Amino acid sequence: MVPRHHRGRHLDGDARPLRALLLPVRAWRDYQEEIGLRHTPVKKNQTDHADTLPLVPLRHLPAFIPIVIISTRRFFVEAGVQGEELQRLQDAWTKAVHLNVTLWSRPVAKEGLW
Repeated sequence: MVPRHHRGRHLDGDARPLRALLLPVRAWRDYQEEIGLRHTPVKKNQTDHADTLPLVPLRHLPAFIPIVIISTRRFFVEAGVQGEELQRLQDAWTKAVHLNVTLWSRPVAKEGLW
């Protein structure tokens, strides 16, 4: 079952990975902090004015990693990526997802937000 706060959102068409390549490192890191804050009571539901739970608990973030990594392989294959190139792309994507989730976790790594 897809968590309520992720329903209707899709990986394709998401510009965040492209933005990560274009922004200077500091601005990119600050943006990751902002994404993390948007999953806490400090900023949850303020940006998109959604009616969702007030918190994405820290324990949910690592569980999100395999779903994102595994589900994107299909998009790579459908785009015609094969063999060694597919493996390199999948490895890079895996590292990027882990790094982003690690940075998103910082604002949630506080007492009571587990």
